[in-house]
Amino acid sequence: YTIERITYSGSDKYSEGRLASKAELEVGVPLDEYQVSEAADRVEAYYVEKGYPTVTVDYRIQRDEATGYAVVLFDIDEGSNVKIKGLFFEGNADLKDKQLAKVLETQKTDWLSWLTGSGRFDEVKFKEDLELLRAHYRNQGYLDVVVDEDDVVLDFKTDNHLEITIKVTEGELYSVGKISINNATIYTSGELLGAVIVETGDAFSPEKIDEAASAVREYYTSRGYLDANVRADRVPNMDTRAIDVVFRVRESEKFYVESIKVEGNTITKTRVIIRELALRPGDVFDLKRMDTSENRLENTRYFGDVRLSPEATNVPGRRDLS
Repeated sequence: YTIERITYSGSDKYSEGRLASKAELEVGVPLDEYQVSEAADRVEAYYVEKGYPTVTVDYRIQRDEATGYAVVLFDIDEGSNVKIKGLFFEGNADLKDKQLAKVLETQKTDWLSWLTGSGRFDEVKFKEDLELLRAHYRNQGYLDVVVDEDDVVLDFKTDNHLEITIKVTEGELYSVGKISINNATIYTSGELLGAVIVETGDAFSPEKIDEAASAVREYYTSRGYLDANVRADRVPNMDTRAIDVVFRVRESEKFYVESIKVEGNTITKTRVIIRELALRPGDVFDLKRMDTSENRLENTRYFGDVRLSPEATNVPGRRDLS
């Protein structure tokens, strides 16, 4: 069968043209019921995104054996346009409601909601918000936090007014214990630890520990040790709830810039590009200066896409800038 016509009934909020653009189902193509089902799901997802969590979208197919054509009919029950009138937290002794609410994309409706679109309930986005809330707690040192979707209370005060209560079990607060560097021979522990902002006694944040490991690696790569690698090992002490951090370093040889290669340029002369670079042949290959060079080229607005990278050569201790 070939789709001859597509109709949408029960839609008061949106036009058929708008729904057709969301369904992504076209007239004149072979009928595939799986694709029709997917189209119904897309229309339903659009309604949910716009604050209609109780929407249902069903479909019917009328086939004409004589002509080989089919009509696809979508039946829509929009439900209510639900507005979030209250967003509450339970069990959060140390982190305040206002701080937690700022983490979430799901927000209460307010006088600017008509402009910002806030105050709508989107189930998919709300589940993502719960994970954001867990991550926020962990990065405040509450590594054992529990935010269970099954414990969330959705209280419909009326058909279109919703209050949400999120229950939190914070757990114990963990702190950063001893911080040390292993396997570093080129630089001292003091030099490398001077690059990190994490200190003993801070609330333990997995995100900040990862940033600290990146900072130690950058200390190397900004000085030409391009293949250096740093791993942060965590050693917990359950009695003190302090977690020691060991940055294990794998050093590399030092690299210098061999030559500069420019590819894909049809806009300007090569020397104009090279003039914007913060690196020259013979310089220590500094990844930070390479990133600065990339930003400079992007800021010229000559190019749609700019990518700089070190490229292996046959010369020991040398990399091309490409």
